[in-house]
Amino acid sequence: MSGMYWKQRHFTIGIIGTTLGLGVVYFLRKYGEYKIKKITGYGLRTFGDRVVVVNSARECEVVAENLLRKCADFRVLGFDCEWVSDARRRRPVALMQLASEDGFCALIRLCHMKQLPEGFKEILEDATIFKVGVVPYDDAAHLMQDYNIRVSGCLDLRHLMRRSGTLSHGGLSGMAENLLGIELDKSWHIRCSDWEVPVLSAHQVQYASQDALVAVAIFSKLIKHELRPWWHIWGPKQPKWSKVVELCQNYIDVKYKDKPKQGKSAHATPQDGSGQVLSQANRHIIKPGSRAYSTRQKPLYDNCILQAPDGEVLSTCDHKKAEWYLLKKLGVKVCDNPLTVQLNFEPSGRAVDEVGQYYTQEKANHCVVCGSNKSYIRKNIVPREYRRHFPVVMKDHISHDVLLLCLDCHLKSNSFDVMLRQQLAVECSAPIGRYDDVKMLDVPDLKCVRSAARALLSSGRNAIPLMRRKELQEIVLQHFGVESGTELTRDMLQKANDVVVSVMNGNYKPHGLRVVMYFSDPKNGGLMYLEQRWREHFLATMCPHYLPALWSVQHNHQRLKQRIHQGHIQPEEVGFAGIKLD
Repeated sequence: MSGMYWKQRHFTIGIIGTTLGLGVVYFLRKYGEYKIKKITGYGLRTFGDRVVVVNSARECEVVAENLLRKCADFRVLGFDCEWVSDARRRRPVALMQLASEDGFCALIRLCHMKQLPEGFKEILEDATIFKVGVVPYDDAAHLMQDYNIRVSGCLDLRHLMRRSGTLSHGGLSGMAENLLGIELDKSWHIRCSDWEVPVLSAHQVQYASQDALVAVAIFSKLIKHELRPWWHIWGPKQPKWSKVVELCQNYIDVKYKDKPKQGKSAHATPQDGSGQVLSQANRHIIKPGSRAYSTRQKPLYDNCILQAPDGEVLSTCDHKKAEWYLLKKLGVKVCDNPLTVQLNFEPSGRAVDEVGQYYTQEKANHCVVCGSNKSYIRKNIVPREYRRHFPVVMKDHISHDVLLLCLDCHLKSNSFDVMLRQQLAVECSAPIGRYDDVKMLDVPDLKCVRSAARALLSSGRNAIPLMRRKELQEIVLQHFGVESGTELTRDMLQKANDVVVSVMNGNYKPHGLRVVMYFSDPKNGGLMYLEQRWREHFLATMCPHYLPALWSVQHNHQRLKQRIHQGHIQPEEVGFAGIKLD
């Protein structure tokens, strides 16, 4: 009896010991790395050679090779930029920070370099290497504007935070505190310090490196939370990269909107990551909620058929156009399904070659990128801000460049378009959102007068200190040329409140017009090159799988040449197109 008792007791003790052992292994597996990194601060307090300050192109080449090796398997880099503000205006980016997951960080001093080596540019342009941070897309736009450096593969960590249901306030600092237990130094006197000084201080180096190091650490933490369930004790330390790509692919190069509006689907940001909201990249991008951003309630393509008098198919069209020909008695109905109208007059042109055949084929009502047919929006492949300035002879057949995209693909495509617009802004000296691109200019003195009048009108008699009230009254009196000390009437205040504070900018030329003017010179490639470039950009960035048959990057170019040979268009009328006649 006693032998059986001791055997059962040993067995019970063994089970308890095994369970405790597994518990310890699980704890170390799940929390050990986190605790260790919490103590060391992810390398934030011990620099050594883990943080490298790069001042020359040669040093940059060495760092580029090092970063490529470090992100060979885990293709993620923490990304951030710093710059100096002068009189509330941003100067060119002075410092770019890139950090790998193992704690290495490179501080690239762009202000001391004339240009980056090609090897480093390739890292930045490689969309398969994720550049993670908070609002990395804005930093990428600044690099494009300042140095013509295109950064692809940007991922805002807030997308993953929202997906995981871990909402945090305070940007990267809040994330670091909530997820890593790290309190970042965000002192304003360091954040706003001179990043263009000859030598960075130790405090500047620490401040600059911590953002990039923490960003990649947060990314690693979030994907492990998503891809390694709590019960997966014996799983690999890092998830398979293919799984990481699958998790993040919908958020790459897509801006994050902090407070999406509720209601319409175009405003909502689903928790499962099936849709994203693209913040207005700049004032030229169409705002969500506008007509172009509203998903269609009806199919775009009705695929009604127009025929020539001899029965030859001219094109497909919508019901409204087909019924217009019938209403005007310009044609007769041939059949109802599909609605087919035969014209009773000879059309000015017929379907010739692939250009004409493109318009005779039936088109599907689905996203040309992913094939979704739940909802779709019209996408202008050549943006209207450029097309509107094209000459009349190049505005024919523009429906070729109007394709259907689902909401997610439309938003992602627009985010890619911003990068090409920034490139064109640099190439064509066509700034976006600067002095020459602003139609109306504010007059500071008049704004000051209006502000003073509004303060005096809206505040009670004793709400403004006496000295300040007298200052405001003097501003208004000087505007009307009245002597100091004169009583200020309410009528004068009302007139000052209604003063127009903006004047027309005589140098105003919008970005789109400047770009079109630049390419109108055949020496710069011609407008056909600009048109083709936007089409190729769409193919390269979106990789559409469901394009209509016969869709081409050179659509209508051959037709223009034929019309010149036929005498329908004079060569001088399309010299700006960049056509080379045989």
